[in-house]
Amino acid sequence: MVQYRGMKDHLDSAQREILQEPKKLIVTPSIGSELFMPEKIAEEPRLREYISERQALHSLLKEVFDQSKPGKPLQIDDETAQKLMESLSDFILRDENNGRILLYLPFELLPDLTDTKRESAERVESELKFGTVYRDAWIRLLHEFEPRASFSNGDVLEPGLGDPEMISKAGHLIPEILPKGIISVEDIVALLDIMTDPRALKPLAEGVTVARAKGLINDDDWETISDRIDRRLPQIKLGPALYDESSFDSMSPARTEWLQRVDHQRHIESQAQGISKVILVGGLEALDMSIDFENTSYWVPVLHGIFSSAHHSRIARDTKLFFSRMLETGNPQIESVMIEGLSRWMHVGIVDSAYISDLGVRIPDLASSQPVDVHAISEDLNFLSDAAKKINEDPELSQALYPTFLVFGSRMKGYAHHNSDYDGAIFFRPHVLPDERERILSRLATVAPEIAKIDSLLEYWMHQENDELTFIQHEDNPSALGFDQVHFFLGGAWISHGSEYAHIQRDILEQYLDLSRYRENQESVRTAFLGRLELDVLQYRLMHSGYHRFYPTRNAQETEHDAFIDGQSAFWDAGYRRVATQLFLSRVFLPNLS
Repeated sequence: MVQYRGMKDHLDSAQREILQEPKKLIVTPSIGSELFMPEKIAEEPRLREYISERQALHSLLKEVFDQSKPGKPLQIDDETAQKLMESLSDFILRDENNGRILLYLPFELLPDLTDTKRESAERVESELKFGTVYRDAWIRLLHEFEPRASFSNGDVLEPGLGDPEMISKAGHLIPEILPKGIISVEDIVALLDIMTDPRALKPLAEGVTVARAKGLINDDDWETISDRIDRRLPQIKLGPALYDESSFDSMSPARTEWLQRVDHQRHIESQAQGISKVILVGGLEALDMSIDFENTSYWVPVLHGIFSSAHHSRIARDTKLFFSRMLETGNPQIESVMIEGLSRWMHVGIVDSAYISDLGVRIPDLASSQPVDVHAISEDLNFLSDAAKKINEDPELSQALYPTFLVFGSRMKGYAHHNSDYDGAIFFRPHVLPDERERILSRLATVAPEIAKIDSLLEYWMHQENDELTFIQHEDNPSALGFDQVHFFLGGAWISHGSEYAHIQRDILEQYLDLSRYRENQESVRTAFLGRLELDVLQYRLMHSGYHRFYPTRNAQETEHDAFIDGQSAFWDAGYRRVATQLFLSRVFLPNLS
């Protein structure tokens, strides 16, 4: 195996002082976020090259984003525009997997190729190049099929609840890229003629129907297109497939609980709308301030109502003392609602960072490659630190388990609710046999009962060969993780007692960067790994709930057929697309250095 001494040096040097104290508890951030730090990569030229390219594009995009509000026209000079188009084109051309960034790129970044008033020849040339690169990558994306729910409501149908609808989401981009001149009506007609898979044809038809509703297609062209749709998709109803849950034979307790949470949140939002109207008419004086601040059933919807009713800084000033009193209660549910609302206010300019600082709250930056400072939340993870120490000190457990936990999920991504579950994994040592599992887990529950706080305790089973560690999976163990769960390994924070965890980090990371063991299938395996990372980092909870909680919603699709392209999803939100683009560059990253 190729030895990535640069990455090993980084993992060693960054923790050298700590690792010299084997009894000290260690909390470290995710490997995925640290992969994006080029100054920490010592001796692997290709890895440095890939990271530097992404870091440079990330910095350029942030500079451009800082100059305008999401969804508004960009005011950038010709030199910056040219550099951005060239950088995006080169990034997409380097690797076909990079083309998936098109699904998330903010639409205000796309050049208008129909604009004949551009004066800079260099800018025109770079924009035309980007338009060609975009068009070719978009056509490739039409052949990639994913669950529709991944881009809309995030619902994952369980076994017995039917198969999820599969689509190529690129087809839904037509209303945005057609008026830019990136694709043409002739392209759409040709694709409707050539493509045969309904999973691609249906989203194409949905996207072009919305484009027609927005007045982007004339009558003659629409007659041609609608004739193709009628012939190629007979008796196919456009729009998302609807599932009647009452007809399903069974539903797991977890799904039932999820649906109850969704209904509860809708109820709170309905209450907040009514309270917001009261505040807009009568101000804060219209509220009953005699209610105990610990009464969350009253104050949670009231706070939501306050945050949704504010349109200018005066209301923020009027509520500052009130907010301070609310935060002084120490109620985690109240604090969670406060942070969410203040974050939305900050992103629309109602309050500034000084206002937030005065209140003593920390607003998460979901666009950051490391949105959570693991040391800042270490108090929340103390129970795992205690458990790691107990594993290390117990004669039986220390022989069976590494004194290490990997924590992942929404708590590590910055958008966990105050009562969100902890998700984590333990690591079995190489010599442990499967039939010892129940005894070891029973011993762990006795010695470290605090791990019961982890809702889903998953397991990595290690195998050692030639002093190198790898994963093995026991197919009859549903809690066992393997290489397929790359998003857990790269996205989790490490809580450990002693230095052994660094051996796991180094050896497994090498195997993700060197996929030669998959031989001729290594690129398809890498694509699958990247798909896991994309789903975990950009879709899953971020798109469907996390983003909405901390950012104002600016859905752009408002036509009579916007349901055809799931127009109310955060997928169309200009702010979400900025966050997702930055995270795509920093976290959906796994070069093949075989």
